[in-house]
Amino acid sequence: MTLATVKTVITRFLQNDEAQVVAIKGAWGVGKTYTWHQLIKENRHQIKLPMYSYVSLFGISSIAQLRTAIFVKSLPIKMIDQDLNFNFINENWLALIKQKF
Repeated sequence: MTLATVKTVITRFLQNDEAQVVAIKGAWGVGKTYTWHQLIKENRHQIKLPMYSYVSLFGISSIAQLRTAIFVKSLPIKMIDQDLNFNFINENWLALIKQKF
């Protein structure tokens, strides 16, 4: 699969208004994570769902661990590319909690 095809598939996935899962498979070091994060930044204003979660399956050995990782790593779309430092979290903690529950 070419990089152009991967970008097209991921962009279409991000613009879908139904919750879905996409898995990207490839050799270590080919740029899977880098490409994913770049496409998230480029398309963040076109993402229709309110929450986003990126989880690497590296080290995940059960469905329970995967569910926990998805929950823990979820954040509102509007916070993509934000510096989630202490001050930002301190100022926005209530909004973050409301988005999770």
